[in-house]
Amino acid sequence: MLERVAVVTCVIVMGCGDNRPTAAPLCGSTANDLIACVDESRLAVDIHTIAFERVPGSAHWQAVQNLCRARLEEAGYDLELHAYDTGVNVIGRRPGTKAEPADVIVSAHYDHIPGCAGADDNASGVAATLEIARLLALGDHANNVVIACWDEEELGLIGSRTYADRAKAAGQHILAMFSFDGIAFATDAPNSQALAPGFDMLFPEQTAALVARGLRGDFILAIGDERSAPITARLAAHADTLALETSVLQVSEELKTAAQTRELRRSDHASFWFAGYPGIIISDTANYRNPNYHCGNGTLDVPSTLDVGFATRVTKATLGAAFDALDDRL
Repeated sequence: MLERVAVVTCVIVMGCGDNRPTAAPLCGSTANDLIACVDESRLAVDIHTIAFERVPGSAHWQAVQNLCRARLEEAGYDLELHAYDTGVNVIGRRPGTKAEPADVIVSAHYDHIPGCAGADDNASGVAATLEIARLLALGDHANNVVIACWDEEELGLIGSRTYADRAKAAGQHILAMFSFDGIAFATDAPNSQALAPGFDMLFPEQTAALVARGLRGDFILAIGDERSAPITARLAAHADTLALETSVLQVSEELKTAAQTRELRRSDHASFWFAGYPGIIISDTANYRNPNYHCGNGTLDVPSTLDVGFATRVTKATLGAAFDALDDRL
């Protein structure tokens, strides 16, 4: 049985590490300033806090929902508890300053499956989302900042699909959508990275690069559609400055809903693809690398198996790309 710990909810102060082990530096107003303020200790604490069984409707599911809500409210976001028939998305919004701002969404799903702590999937993604939310709230941006903690991803992308369908019906303009889903498992062991069936046929260049590096599972995967290409390019550029290996896959419009790309649609970005919006998933490739995925074969997806330093660099690179999108620097 998994042992429970109390949820830690910290007051968010401008650029301050509050009661965490180390204090973050005073944050400025450029992408690099904010990237320097990403606090690895905050990510570690949040991953440990979130990583307990959180089946929708359970006590810890509610606690993590409350954590998302509290952090967004403390950072000054306009909060919406987007309740639908079977779940609740937690949405935070900060309006942009230009005349007709678009939405830039940074998100992760907070639910998980029974009997599994879900540290990588997806406590790591929620922790990264909340850290980016904290830092993007420190200044104004041309476009709208939207932070989302999605519900019921594990049950078929229900929460994100409900939101994306609502956005489409309302004529919402979404410039970018980032979805974290497992970003903290990495290893430089040769042949630690498996490839999905047919990957080599769809993406021969990326396959050759991974094979040349010994199929090491030490990179982050970013999958985007054609309209997300400028944004994934910015993510890769920021990753380069952080010495973070990145594999970027661009999925064509005709392949976005094709049978052969089914494995590329396993998270909330796909809800936005289906609604005609751009979407990017940022992932350590889940079961194609992490042997603890969904606690299969008696393994445990717990914080002690993760590389928080790797997740920190992923968070930084994504923050940089989100900042560029928010201020039209693409």
